[in-house]
Amino acid sequence: MDAKTLSDLLALAVHDLRNPLSALQSNVGFVASTVGTQDEDVNDALVDARASCDALAHMIDGLELLGRHHVREGVAGDRKSTRLNS
Repeated sequence: MDAKTLSDLLALAVHDLRNPLSALQSNVGFVASTVGTQDEDVNDALVDARASCDALAHMIDGLELLGRHHVREGVAGDRKSTRLNS
């Protein structure tokens, strides 16, 4: 698989993963604002859900960076091969 194809695939995956994650983050925030801090177990669950959303966001950011890296490497590789051929 060439760098451009891999980058496009990763960009699509990043986009498709960010959308449901955004919905989760919004809903967790909504529930936290409506439930309040009365129940400690519920509070703990919401804190855990936010932490999990943050971890997923960092993983998705890593995929995005990987895709960008492959594009740069592909372009750099194209330049190297061009220089060798000229």
